[in-house]
Amino acid sequence: MQTGGVRTSYRYFSLQKFDWYAASTAGHNTLSFSGLGQDACTDSFPAVLPSGWLDGELTPIKTDSTHCRARLKDFNASAGWGVVDLAGSYTLSGGKAVGRGMALIRGKTEREDGVLVLDEFDASGAENVTWRLHTQANVTLTSSTTATLTSTATADGAVASIELTALVSKSCPQAKLQLVNGSTGWNTTAHPSARRWAGYTAVELVADTVHGCTGFQVSIMPSGVAAPGAANALADWAVSGPLPP
Repeated sequence: MQTGGVRTSYRYFSLQKFDWYAASTAGHNTLSFSGLGQDACTDSFPAVLPSGWLDGELTPIKTDSTHCRARLKDFNASAGWGVVDLAGSYTLSGGKAVGRGMALIRGKTEREDGVLVLDEFDASGAENVTWRLHTQANVTLTSSTTATLTSTATADGAVASIELTALVSKSCPQAKLQLVNGSTGWNTTAHPSARRWAGYTAVELVADTVHGCTGFQVSIMPSGVAAPGAANALADWAVSGPLPP
């Protein structure tokens, strides 16, 4: 297969794979610093790149490193949460001390269950921080920190509605939600794999400045179910759990 005179297979089966939107950091619902994704290591693909390598790479490359694998720091299956140490994953993008915790928020019934995502980081070396979640649902921003996602793609055909809430008042007060349309937001010639995502919308949490920004907290709950309050610090999850009593 050829795209713009360059063999697509060469670009995909190399470190440049991670510049393709479908394989990139931004395309996997996690953090980007200064528009840069997680480091790519030479143990992922050969370090000798093909002659068709394109300019404008978005993925920083550790040319001599074999340490790009994130470590599962804490995990509790029965309580439904885990913490991943991403400190070694953003060394070339300006993100430091990055960690992510994810927790199942159990409601009175399964229909009231939700998800909590807590990111902690030192972004002092970056220009901005972004986080994206992709969906085919209809999305409405109800405020700068709340989005409502509505879909009929359920087993019984019923309308399902959930709310994505960013709790940033303390950890990153300048952060706000915005929408990125899949028809224009990433459908570029430099990222041909993104065209298959044209029917998606990205809910993007972005901090255009990083002063005083130390993390993002996002919860995804069924509409009508209150979002949780401020989570415990990731370092305390092993003892106190994700949320205060």
